Parts: sequence; C-alpha cells; structure tokens
Amino acid sequence: MKKNFKRFRCLFFICYLLSQFSFASRHPAPIPNFTVSGLCYGDTTYFTNTSLLGVYYTWSIVPASDTSIHLFTSQQLNISCLFPAPGVYQVTLTADNGHIIQIVRNITIDTVTRAGFEFSGCQSQFINLSTCATSFLWDFGDGSVSTLASPIHNYINGGNYPVKLTATQGTISDTITQLINVPFSGLTADYKYIVLNDTVYFNAIDTVFGFAIQYHWSFGDGATDDELSLFGHKTKHHYAQSFEDTSYTVFLLVKTTCYQAYSQTEILIPSSKNYTGVCIYPNPITEGILHVRTEWKDELNEVTLFNTIGQSIPIEPIASSKGFNLDVNSIPKGIYILQLQFGKDVVRRKIIID
Repeated sequence: MKKNFKRFRCLFFICYLLSQFSFASRHPAPIPNFTVSGLCYGDTTYFTNTSLLGVYYTWSIVPASDTSIHLFTSQQLNISCLFPAPGVYQVTLTADNGHIIQIVRNITIDTVTRAGFEFSGCQSQFINLSTCATSFLWDFGDGSVSTLASPIHNYINGGNYPVKLTATQGTISDTITQLINVPFSGLTADYKYIVLNDTVYFNAIDTVFGFAIQYHWSFGDGATDDELSLFGHKTKHHYAQSFEDTSYTVFLLVKTTCYQAYSQTEILIPSSKNYTGVCIYPNPITEGILHVRTEWKDELNEVTLFNTIGQSIPIEPIASSKGFNLDVNSIPKGIYILQLQFGKDVVRRKIIID
C-alpha cells in the first residue's frame, strides 16, 4: 500500500512538472523593458513599464556599489522613487508569464546635465538615461530626428547606425554619439506546398534564432490554422470536392514578439470529378515521355499542363497509334496537373515528373 502511494505521489509530481513545462512552452517568454525620467538629484524619478507579454512584474532598486542594500521593491506596473543621494543605482525589472525574465539597468542620479541612452532593438526603443535635462534632440543616423524623451524609431534596414543625442537644460547642453546595431528580423513568411488532389501540404520555413514564431494560416475557404513553433511549421488542409478547378488565396502571417512578415499565394485545386476512357502512364515520369492512351484522340481540342500555383506550361502532343505522347524532358521535376479537353469534356490528372 505504501509503495503504491509513493508511486502515485511520484507520478502526480511528474505530471505536475510536465503540465508546467507545457504551459510555459505554449507561448513566448516576456520581454521586460522600461523607460525612465527625472534623473536629476532632488527630482522624483518615474519608471514606465514598456514590457511585452508579461503578466506579473516585480521591481527592485539597489545601490550599484552595494547590492545587498534594498532601497525599493514593488509589484506595481509603473513606479516612482525619490533617491536619497546622487550616485549609480541598479534597477531590476522581472516579468513573469510562466517564463520568468529579468532586465537589469544601471541609472545615474546626478546634479549636472549629462546625455546618455541605451537602445532596445526588439522594440526599436531608445531608453533615455540623461541626467538633469528637460529637452532632447535625437539624430538616428538614417536622416530622421526626434525631440521625444524616449522615442521609438523603426529602421527600414538592419545594420549599424551612429545615433546622436543632445540633452539640454536651459543654456547647458551635453551630447553623446553611440553606434547601435539594428537587428534584421529574417522573417519572410515564405512556404512551400504540394497539391495532391484536393489536399495541400504546406511547409513554412521561417526560423529566427531564440524566438518562437506564431504561424497564422488562412486557407481561402474560411478555414484557419494557428501554431507556435521554434523550427518552422508543417500543416495540411483538405479542400471541399468540386467538379471545377478552383483557385484559393492562401495567406500566411508569421510573428515573433518583435517582428512579423506576411505573404499570399494563389493555389489551384484541380477538379475532383472522375473520368474513364483515358490511360496515362508512366506516372511518375522517369524517362521524359508521358503516354496518353484514349479512344477519344480524334476529339482532342487542347492539352494544357499546369504547375502547382496554376501557371500553364506550353506543351504539344505527339500523335501515336493509340493516342498521343507528351515530351516533358525540358520541364522541371515536380507535380503538375495535366488537362485534356475533348470537345466539351475535360479530363484532369495529377502527374509527377521525376
């Protein structure tokens, strides 16, 4: 009995750990960040929480020279503080949404005007750390400027930019220039797909190191699919049967906490109607010639080959005694839809050139 109880308690504990891991892994970790103003000694200093995806927050402020002395703690969203003396202080903001992430930033409480800043690339946020200043002029190094205290500036391209900040109080100014690196997201929303009858297999290939990606699909027929993944995403969608070729616009939106990209593609789903009296072989085609045997060859009006995105590929039939042949040696390997029109009748077959 005791052994069974211990075994049950152990299994319960393991299940609990797995459930906590599952909860945390279903969504991205938070990205803590904050701006600050009022860094002149004697003024009240205000901290504004600009974190992403956090649920709970904890603030901690200690002197940088002795981190064992706790000056201030809070679990409020935004805080304010009147510092007891000039100096350097360490501010820690902890964000929790099942994942726990911290940001630690040193601030200086001073009695003179000094320009200073940090750059948060994920949010394109400039964190103004200037002391004893009331007006600011930013030059972002790409031809753009701002007079906001802690502006958000989105660069068109990734790379390195020299950013200059001039902080002013009255007639006194101070200027600092720093080289910042703007990360390139790398997101493209590109995907590959294969059409097999009325089912399409999608393979999204975006990956961004260190970021989970949210894939949102819209398949053009009212159906959607959402998935969070670190290493690309595969999905499939089954379209309703139709007696006509049908084109659908498929949308893909990929998002990380910091970036997003979007794409759309027209996908042709061939008719699902079955026909008899036509024999097509070999399929897959391995030696460059496709044979079509049919008793309707005298009624053939048109032969059309479509790729998987609906583009037609020119091809001419070569007459034979029992039908005709198609030379596909010059056509790239892949999956195609062969459409044969006999008078008012249309025959469609999926073929594979291998």
